[in-house]
Amino acid sequence: MYTIGTEIIEGQALIDSGAGECFISGEACRLKTKWTKLEKPIKVFNIDGTRNKTGWIMHSITIDVLIRDRHMTETLPISGLGPEQFILGLLWLQDHNPDIDWVTRVIKFRPRQKILAKRFTGILDRAKDDETAIRSFIRGTEDTNAIRINAKLSASQVLAQAHETKTKPLKELIPPYLSDYTDRFEKKKFERFPPS
Repeated sequence: MYTIGTEIIEGQALIDSGAGECFISGEACRLKTKWTKLEKPIKVFNIDGTRNKTGWIMHSITIDVLIRDRHMTETLPISGLGPEQFILGLLWLQDHNPDIDWVTRVIKFRPRQKILAKRFTGILDRAKDDETAIRSFIRGTEDTNAIRINAKLSASQVLAQAHETKTKPLKELIPPYLSDYTDRFEKKKFERFPPS
């Protein structure tokens, strides 16, 4: 179903992943609403390489579309499509990513996923809303000089720390047969010059 102006019209669309764009036929939208003239006409070719009967796309139209339970607003170029009213091309498939059962010819949409991201506040951005400042003051957690860094180690850092060699005490590093000369390996003795 699609709406043109105030009129609700039922129609069928051809889903074509080979089409570079979505299109609506001139017949499907000739009855109502305002067509928008394109700044630059688009030359149109059919899939077999022949020129489309309309030759050029000169106008587009913005319509509200309802497919199953999904409402969407689409701006479609107006072209000659033959028996089809709409062609929904690859860009539409990528944008909406529907599940299509090709045997039963049923199209379903996945629930929209929402990602909630916290707003980044820079180090120098000290502005807080009054309510947050008052709550922090009452709790006694207000620290104007503190900067919190919520850092996470990368995989390479974790691996480097796991393989980090621990320094052993000097006595463990010296072989037993040289244990009488341990003082010669100490840093103080090592840094001194030999007697002259």
